[in-house]
Amino acid sequence: MSWDFTKLAQRIPLPKELQEHLFRFLPIPVNPYVPVKNGFEAQMLRDAAGLANEADESASTIYLRLGSGKEKVYTSTLLIKRYPKHVRFGHFRNLAFGGMNPDGSLAIHSVRYTVEIHPIVKSMASKANEHKLNRLRHEIEEAIGNHQIPDSDLVKAHESLEAIIKEVEYTDNLPFEIWVYITTWATSVEKLKRNIKEITDHLTDKTKINPLYFEQIQGFQAGLTLGMAPNELHKEYPGRFVTSDPLTYLTPFVNGSVSDGTGIYFGNSIRNNSYIFLNLLKGQDGKNIAILGTTGSGKSAAQKALGQSLMEYGFRVIYFDFNGEFYSWCMENGGAYLDQRTQTGKYIEPMMIYPQVSELDTNPIDAMIARVMRTVSILADTLEEYYMVPCDQAIAKVLADHEIDREKPETWVGKSLRLTTDWYPALCEIHTPSAQDLRTRIQRYFEGGQSHLFGKSEPLNLDSQMIVIRLSNPEEADEDPRASLVKMTLALDTVSEKIKRDKLLGEWYTAVFLDELQRSIRNPAIEKFLNTWATSIRHQNGLVVTGTNQASVYLGENAPAQSIWSNSYIKLIFYIEDKEIEMLKKSKAVPDPVIEAIQKSYGQHTFMLKVADRNWEQARFALSPLELKLYATRGLKKDKTTAV
Repeated sequence: MSWDFTKLAQRIPLPKELQEHLFRFLPIPVNPYVPVKNGFEAQMLRDAAGLANEADESASTIYLRLGSGKEKVYTSTLLIKRYPKHVRFGHFRNLAFGGMNPDGSLAIHSVRYTVEIHPIVKSMASKANEHKLNRLRHEIEEAIGNHQIPDSDLVKAHESLEAIIKEVEYTDNLPFEIWVYITTWATSVEKLKRNIKEITDHLTDKTKINPLYFEQIQGFQAGLTLGMAPNELHKEYPGRFVTSDPLTYLTPFVNGSVSDGTGIYFGNSIRNNSYIFLNLLKGQDGKNIAILGTTGSGKSAAQKALGQSLMEYGFRVIYFDFNGEFYSWCMENGGAYLDQRTQTGKYIEPMMIYPQVSELDTNPIDAMIARVMRTVSILADTLEEYYMVPCDQAIAKVLADHEIDREKPETWVGKSLRLTTDWYPALCEIHTPSAQDLRTRIQRYFEGGQSHLFGKSEPLNLDSQMIVIRLSNPEEADEDPRASLVKMTLALDTVSEKIKRDKLLGEWYTAVFLDELQRSIRNPAIEKFLNTWATSIRHQNGLVVTGTNQASVYLGENAPAQSIWSNSYIKLIFYIEDKEIEMLKKSKAVPDPVIEAIQKSYGQHTFMLKVADRNWEQARFALSPLELKLYATRGLKKDKTTAV
């Protein structure tokens, strides 16, 4: 049976060298190079791997032969079975990138190969590990008791297992067992053997290789990740235990991919130009995304590219726009552009009583009270109880005047309350010192120059798949920052209610984009609201994408969005300024090699991508000229001629 994948391979963006050799005959899906587009294609590739050595008349178990005639290629997969005691960062990276001689030349110049590190989470808290540790200790003590030198492998195994069990017990590191496969290929058996010799010579520092003489098919499948878990191979040849911290340093930038193969487009790997797709619907965990990058680094374009991909995948996307840069893109997509700037006078009524989504949902009266308390605390710029008590008293008076009982829906269904005509007059009727002081702090929003803030109550129409909510920039010179933040939280409340209903009806998954986070989250009331909201949105078929140019927003002792960063499944870090780099270093949230890559990315529009507990990956969004023009945030409508 013959397999010809040449046409398929030509459509895949692989380095030319690879296309001319192994991948001309067998393109590899998902990891490390190309995504599988559908199950049928994946099955074809699995079948090809299973039949790879069917035509090999020599029946050799040292290598596999793919193809026939002039187009044949020979492959061999090696498994590292013994490691040096201390594996430092760069150990496998040097091999993956060829290594360097003292004179600066490549140490391995003629070898074509991939390095794959397969980590599997293992539980250390088991009776089996206790027994293993006790057995190793007994054998060492027995050898010493017999005046013999204990076997060095026994001592190493005991020390390693004991150290990892202690580290896992007293830190939050996860234990992993890893297998490292090296797959090499050549156009002849002689060249293949030379490749193997060069690889083994390069790993002379007490590293031993298992050539897998009798498991080449399983090794080939495991080493190139054809979607097959080599359980039998892993049982036969145990891996090495490491914890998550060493694993992070062991694996950055080695061949491999963080891609799920299907889902949302997150750019192309810098190493091999392979596409990165992440399935944000998979699993029950939250899939929030945190983006860090300075102005002009590509952060805004990345958010638009992600939004485009999310819409194509069936998500509803909602953007909070502080700068007006999403208007053209919104119109191009036929989205709804909702202007909520303070000067428009349009606002969302905080005393609106939303229908209860389900019996498990928050009581609508409690939700309304919390919304009013937050709105007033932002306008008054305080959370002190001295001011919040009269705020609460005024709410209670409004509920009593309208005979609303929070336990009886029939008393509040259909009721229409307003902050300006119900709550504020109620506050004015309370003549305590604290009520008068609160009134003084907020009077200008109801009777003074800022009273246009609550000019026209108008609900948001959130029925479109793409929605851009235009808000005033709280940092602009002529803008009242408190009014801007009130508009934002009221809009977020409305969006939150809509997302709940979408989940109940099973209509949409929703992604909410909040860029320029540093402008809005410095207020204590906003900080608490956003952190709680971003954490709980996963329960409503939603995710939040946050962006900022300041690392101190996400990281550090007093970081206001630390919870958002911690609960972000995906993190993208573009180039950032030196002082922000120092914050990254100080926080120890990012390994040093990743920080070095960020520092070198100035003007490249690349980013470092971290997906949950997978490896860091350097990537770039490969956007067409049309997309770049559409996503641009700077420029003129017409080119101007220059006079010299």
